[in-house]
Amino acid sequence: ALRLLHAAAQADPGQHLNDFELGTTLVKLERFDEALPHFLRAVEKAPHFQPAVINMGAVLERLERIEEALPWCERALALDPNCHISHYNLGNVLRELGRFEEADRHFVRSIELCPDSAKAHWNRAYCHLVQGRFREGWEEYEWREAAGEVSIDRYTQPRWDGSPLTGKTLLVHGEQGLGDEILFASCVPDVISQAARVILVCDPRLRPLFQRSFPQAVVYGWQRLKDWTPAPITEQVDWQIPSGSLPLYLRPTAESFPRRERYLVPDPQQV
Repeated sequence: ALRLLHAAAQADPGQHLNDFELGTTLVKLERFDEALPHFLRAVEKAPHFQPAVINMGAVLERLERIEEALPWCERALALDPNCHISHYNLGNVLRELGRFEEADRHFVRSIELCPDSAKAHWNRAYCHLVQGRFREGWEEYEWREAAGEVSIDRYTQPRWDGSPLTGKTLLVHGEQGLGDEILFASCVPDVISQAARVILVCDPRLRPLFQRSFPQAVVYGWQRLKDWTPAPITEQVDWQIPSGSLPLYLRPTAESFPRRERYLVPDPQQV
């Protein structure tokens, strides 16, 4: 495609679409630095061609040139105030600049224009959580899989919805990376205190740590598969939940975070 597009650009050097398509193809190849001048040439030839303006801002943001990206994102929105992608891109840049309230307004507008914009919901989660607005943040965090940011193992048992756990067995399965599993494990003592039984499925490398830290739970080490097949659990389970969804029900406010010295127990021999 690149070879043919270069030939097209040489045959018709005044055509902005050739430069735009060259930039788009280079983006697909993740050659962002090379894509940027092609989008710029497209804009120079057709200043009101909004897709090229959008991509200028998006690529600059991808290259972490946030200050440079901001005016391009604003320009794209000015060209079409009802473009949900422009609102989303501007929200991303404002978020990176720490202007969370402004960013959130653009994410909201992006969602209004395109209700299924999962990535806008996902980025709203970040804005809320970093400001300590936990209830709203964890609700938006539930869009993480639809946004393509996370893949969750496919357990067939009913998903826990925050209902009382008295007399129930809850299966909590890890998601994302080791750090995320450790982070969300801070919620495990809460469900242990509520449920009759808790089963934890974690990365095999975390199994010894979790067994020491949560002796009341049954801990399985499971190397997650690319097809997201669940761990072969033989016990009867009433509810299941990915660990990243626990805070939705257990950490709605800053006050709901327990004050404690620790929740993980190191190996005393290694210490």
